[in-house]
Amino acid sequence: MRSKIRVLVAAELTLMREGVSRLLEGYEDIDVIEEAADGKETIDRAHDLQPDVVLMDITMKVMNGFEATRRLTRQAAKTKVIILTERETKDSVAGAFLAGACGCIPKAASSAELVSAIKAVHSGEMYLHPSLTKTVIQAYLSLRKSEALEDPYEQLTDRQRHLLRLVGEGRTTREIAQDLDIALKTARGHRSNVMKKLGLQRQAELIKYAIQRHLVDLEPGK
Repeated sequence: MRSKIRVLVAAELTLMREGVSRLLEGYEDIDVIEEAADGKETIDRAHDLQPDVVLMDITMKVMNGFEATRRLTRQAAKTKVIILTERETKDSVAGAFLAGACGCIPKAASSAELVSAIKAVHSGEMYLHPSLTKTVIQAYLSLRKSEALEDPYEQLTDRQRHLLRLVGEGRTTREIAQDLDIALKTARGHRSNVMKKLGLQRQAELIKYAIQRHLVDLEPGK
């Protein structure tokens, strides 16, 4: 006979704890073994009972859900934590996984979705509710945009990037001017501006930078 997934429900509000427990009672492969009303109580009971999965509310007295998750996942590596969040913000989602949770699901999710999350993390997967996907993608794109703004290479124009590649290939300033169809003096000015934007002082540094950015093909015969 297949063993049931042993679940501990942690939430400050009695109504929420009892409501979640009753929702899960209808599933034969899940067994709610205990409830806890705050973070410290959750850790203590998880230590004694070793549940497979803990459903952890973020907002709890004594110790919030994030801190309880951090301590619990350090002490009981086999116990998986699913964070129950009310606010679908990037801080809530990121905070859940950074704390060590394996899943994050809004409190407004259906019982079927909650069960899917429990089964997913119990089997070793990470679970993110579909409604939170947009939040994660937006946070990721915001981070990449911030990184791009801080990267001096992203500040180069297309022509400056072309020039950088030619310098990396070992082209002389005259050859670069001919390739870009610009005056020799203009080519020198472009190269000087590129070095200034990248914070480089010497030609050798510029060549090294171009190679590190994989702008130059180092394979012979290509």
